[in-house]
Amino acid sequence: MKRARIKFDSSTLFSKWAKPRIFGSGELYRVTMETSEEQWNQRGPSLVGYHPALATLLGSVMDKYYNPSHLTYKRKLVNLTDGGMVAVDEITDHTATPNPALPNILHLPGGGMHTFSPRTRRISDWFLQAGFPAVYIANRRGCCHVPLYTPRISLFVKEYNDTPQIVDRLVADQPHKKWILIGSSLGAAQALDYLSHASSDRDEVIGGVFDSSVFNGARWLNTMLNDNCYTIRKIIEINIKLWAREVFKNPANDQVREEIARLVDKDKFTEKNIKSLNRDELVHLLYYDLMANMCRDSSIPLKTPEDFHMNAFPYYTNATRSFMKINKPVVMVISQDDRMAEVVEEDLSVMMENPNLCLWMYAGGAHMRYTASYFPYHSFLKEVYLENVNLLATSQL
Repeated sequence: MKRARIKFDSSTLFSKWAKPRIFGSGELYRVTMETSEEQWNQRGPSLVGYHPALATLLGSVMDKYYNPSHLTYKRKLVNLTDGGMVAVDEITDHTATPNPALPNILHLPGGGMHTFSPRTRRISDWFLQAGFPAVYIANRRGCCHVPLYTPRISLFVKEYNDTPQIVDRLVADQPHKKWILIGSSLGAAQALDYLSHASSDRDEVIGGVFDSSVFNGARWLNTMLNDNCYTIRKIIEINIKLWAREVFKNPANDQVREEIARLVDKDKFTEKNIKSLNRDELVHLLYYDLMANMCRDSSIPLKTPEDFHMNAFPYYTNATRSFMKINKPVVMVISQDDRMAEVVEEDLSVMMENPNLCLWMYAGGAHMRYTASYFPYHSFLKEVYLENVNLLATSQL
């Protein structure tokens, strides 16, 4: 059955030139509708970037040319309770004038990205030029030149989410500072999971603004497991290479290396083998051979798709409902043509149950690709982020 799509105020010639649709039910929504200037701006794709897959490719290429020399970096290593370690990098800008009254920004990048990724630096630059004192980048395990000290990866699943411990460390180091979380895709999922638990119920955490976040977890997983389109296949390949690199490239010692070898067959993750697999085999490699084995009690093997479905689907279904537990103001920015973060009308009633949530939906924009100024709709995320983060920073919501 075809799902009801959300309608936009747009022309017939450029069907994706449209103002955002904004949804919510509480004080954050009311203040947004009363004060937002960005809600009136038409945003949509240029002709050259009309297709979401093409936009993703072009945005990635153009981001590589962004190399700011005015940003400075200072690394903080966070020791985790299970023996793991992650890098949290403080980014500042010596050309900007910081406003110490504003909160710090904690940025959780999307999958495959880290402190020195062009997109991460670009977004950091936005906030530093706007006067925010510092942007902190939370990197994953085995990422950004930090060895993998445990045979597991950073995800947004229960105890595999390192965000609570990262926030604890930052608050301990700066006890009088406020924090706003931002994130994209996987990073957004990590932050939203954190904000749905009691550990985020602290005065130092104001709220968050997130883009390209998975709204309906069960539908996302179903798309990843069953959708045969080229874009989804490439996303699966990218995720395989991302986590394989973090798992196999940088174990901290022989003990971790041996444990990983016991859990996962490294030979399956060669470039040659990945290219030879069909779509179903890639799904099996990512979800069953890698993720299921790196995120479980190693005494319980998950050998079949049925094992994974039994354990994964209840979690992803509950992940959507966990939004109802968020008690901080949270803004989500999503594009309707994003295959990774689809939202349909029946989802809205779920979101509206929580008055702390506000959803900005655009007709076009693809997945994590509206950041650069080279194409018309690539520039709008900057304005939406700054407007909403400033709203959280200055309003008593």
